[in-house]
Amino acid sequence: MALLLETRFRVPDENTTSRILSSPRILAILQESWRKGDILSSYFDTPKHALNLLHWELRFRREGLQGALSLKTPKDEAPAEQTWTGQAWAGLSCYDKWQCPAEGAREGVPRLVGMGAPAALPVLVLQGDLIELCQVSCQRLSGVLELSDGAAATLAIDRGELLAGEKREPFIEMTIELLYGDPSVAGKLAENLAVEYGLTRVRAGKYDRALRLVRSRPATSAPATSAPTSSAPASGGTTSGGPPPSGPSPSP
Repeated sequence: MALLLETRFRVPDENTTSRILSSPRILAILQESWRKGDILSSYFDTPKHALNLLHWELRFRREGLQGALSLKTPKDEAPAEQTWTGQAWAGLSCYDKWQCPAEGAREGVPRLVGMGAPAALPVLVLQGDLIELCQVSCQRLSGVLELSDGAAATLAIDRGELLAGEKREPFIEMTIELLYGDPSVAGKLAENLAVEYGLTRVRAGKYDRALRLVRSRPATSAPATSAPTSSAPASGGTTSGGPPPSGPSPSP
């Protein structure tokens, strides 16, 4: 299990993206050159939306030829061995995350449990076939930043679309994820970039926003289908099922 600490901001346009990526301040702490990749993420639940009711996020992601399944669950408090409490989180969202290589959602569930994911996961999945609720297709530019006080973080900018049936919602989003060190250092960098480039903090993650598209579809809409870049369902699950109940979900 990994403790995921991250924060996200909406980037207003491509010009701002270029300015961030070419910023002398950022390039001075960039450990290597920017890494570019195409990502297709598919999000799954049971027909009765058992995972969404718990605010769990089950995601199958394909990046290039590599497939991976992950489960994210919200974390309200810092673990006992940590001292990051209250304002010390510096505006970073906190999740527990398990991830394993996989070629489909159902196949990867036992592996996640073997890594320490909640034992209730396979029980919930056995309530019915996994269904694909929505997808996110994007191009990612990312790099590792060496911060002060021995901390490090990943800065990523995603440009793509949220996909729910025939509905599409374009986005450009910057994410800063703490790799190690003091979270307040990563939080301060995020806030400074937001002020300098006019970025808006994004409270809801890509999954949550894609679910809003699912819920906004008319009752007569066709079931969600794979994104144009996907030749087959990414999970081994189906793409049918009604809209999930309203409520916050973990972010991707």
